Amino acid sequence: LAVPHSAISQWIRKANKVVLVDGCFLRCHGRILRNLIKEDRLIEFDALAFYKKYTDLFDIDDVPEEERREVARQVADWVLASLEK
Repeated sequence: LAVPHSAISQWIRKANKVVLVDGCFLRCHGRILRNLIKEDRLIEFDALAFYKKYTDLFDIDDVPEEERREVARQVADWVLASLEK
């Protein structure tokens, strides 16, 4: 995303809609995407606000693998249900 001529940046610019699931308190990807595309093409989900955990953690290894998978499934279900509305 941060490399303007990368394939992913090109795909994002060409997409009709872009879904962003951000789970970090820094929200870097959201800021980058808002600079790449118009906001009406961006559907943004703040996973951190949804699962309300890990606000003081940054390293992926701070959360056990099984717990990461469980929370990821919950977030994915939430995002899919929201998109189906």
